[in-house]
Amino acid sequence: MGHIFRSMALAEYLRFNFEIRFVLANSSDLAFNMIRFNGYAVDHLPPNSDKSASIIALKHLLSVSSAIVSDSYNFDTEYQIELRKTGIKIVCIDDLAKFPFACDVIINHNPHIGEYDYKIIGKKPEFCLGLDYALIRKDFLDERTKGKRPDHSILICIGGTDHIGFGIRLLTLISKITIRPITVHYITTSSNIRLEEIAGKIESLNSERTEEVHLHVDQDAMQMRRLMLESSVIFSTPSTVTLEAIACRLPVIAAATAANQESLAMALANMNLIRYLGPTGEIRDEDILYEVSSFFTRHCDISDLLERQRTALDLKSPIRYVQTFQKLFTQEMK
Repeated sequence: MGHIFRSMALAEYLRFNFEIRFVLANSSDLAFNMIRFNGYAVDHLPPNSDKSASIIALKHLLSVSSAIVSDSYNFDTEYQIELRKTGIKIVCIDDLAKFPFACDVIINHNPHIGEYDYKIIGKKPEFCLGLDYALIRKDFLDERTKGKRPDHSILICIGGTDHIGFGIRLLTLISKITIRPITVHYITTSSNIRLEEIAGKIESLNSERTEEVHLHVDQDAMQMRRLMLESSVIFSTPSTVTLEAIACRLPVIAAATAANQESLAMALANMNLIRYLGPTGEIRDEDILYEVSSFFTRHCDISDLLERQRTALDLKSPIRYVQTFQKLFTQEMK
């Protein structure tokens, strides 16, 4: 769902200046319904279509006055070259820089990625790089907070699907923390294949221990922000959710469940914005227990962390994106 969240964030920034339409390929009903609920038109590419068929379908959907914004690892060099021949403007949201790009704008909010990481075919694109261009949903761009946070409340967000089952492992470990009481909020989606197992685990924890564990499924941005403001720390994968937590000025403990998350995680850790434990397969149980327990027991002053978060993420990316897209349609990029 991270790609959907990023694309919807950009759509929110631009919707009052441009007509927005989403085109989905093999996406879940959850993604489709979320986009429709937020008032956007949605089209589908032919199911299981190959690259040539997808390119033809996109050409029929777009006009020369259009721009296509891609957030997909499959939207490679061939896609870009073929669509650019029609005069369509190409914008790529990326986090891997793994193939040559032939587009008009490249977006990558990883703070340690530079123009030199990209191989470009044809005209040099406009680069929207780093946290100045963080793709954060608008509900998280409100600097106001609710005052003092609770002392022992942890928010867990390990992605909408959690394909490796790390969430169950994390719930089991947190149940071993001796500090009481602890309130746990666990966020996931109805697309999680382990949802029934997670719900059962949470029910078991609530019956056995004194902590409160709450399961939250398919939360919208406003609900997510409320949970962040009611938590003292979040344990998450390094993703858009991590940036949204930083926008809420919330301490973050992160673990990567996929290789494409590691670069962003290390960049944010190097800036002392999050505590990154590493890929989940390399983290020992005792390291997770220590990190979470010590956060609650050391009662550290997090004012320096919050100031670093404010400095690094100024919440003005919507203004920058509107300017970039207006420039894209009104004059030649330099």
